[in-house]
Amino acid sequence: MGPSETKFAVASGAKTISVCYFEEDNDWWVSKHIKKQLKSTVLCVAWHPGNIFLAAGSSDFKVRVYAAQVKGIDKKPQGPTPFKLSSTFGECLAEFDSNSSWVHGVAFAPSGNTLAFVSHDSSITFVDTSSAEENKATTVIKGAHLPFKTLLFVDDNRLVAAGYDANPFLYSQSGKNWTFTRKLDDASGSTAKVGGGTAASEARDKFKAQVSRGQDATEGTILATKHQNTITCLYPFDKSSFTSTGVDGFLVTWKL
Repeated sequence: MGPSETKFAVASGAKTISVCYFEEDNDWWVSKHIKKQLKSTVLCVAWHPGNIFLAAGSSDFKVRVYAAQVKGIDKKPQGPTPFKLSSTFGECLAEFDSNSSWVHGVAFAPSGNTLAFVSHDSSITFVDTSSAEENKATTVIKGAHLPFKTLLFVDDNRLVAAGYDANPFLYSQSGKNWTFTRKLDDASGSTAKVGGGTAASEARDKFKAQVSRGQDATEGTILATKHQNTITCLYPFDKSSFTSTGVDGFLVTWKL
């Protein structure tokens, strides 16, 4: 979805992104398609705050930023922009590698000065879009946790990412550097035993069993986290809190 009510974007398995907007003259919704350079399923999309650039993550191991300005719908931005302005809808303006892994989630900071994405190799990448240079500076943080599925900028200097570990991770920016701060679900940080191991090890065993054998090897295990399965969605609630939902059917509100 876009940051305004004028249009929204839909990712698909047809190597296509549909940008939909309302045409007042004809009183209906129409769509324009973005297909350039996409080689596989588009897994996630995110609008730049200016609503004219669209980032897309794909299973072809790339994140791309496209020109998505619709004539008659979007206004020409005032001042400099992080990517070049293009009158050609769907033109690929930038491309970033995700270390040969599927891209599960992508997001822009509220200011638009940072682009972040999470990949299936358990990494999170931060791109400094405020740089005027064509080759944007990137920071890659790879952890010993299970892959993230989704991410959310709380503000320009804080980001929350979550996924298969069933625990939101907080990252913070100091200067130009992004670092891991802490896990938000304090219970999982303890050394309490859950089903014979730590919560993290039990989650990993469960994930491996499901992938290799299609079985739940830790059936009946209760994790030490509020979520009992993969977190799939993060959504802002107010200025100091957000909500998370997961495969376990839980909705949790987190206060920072």
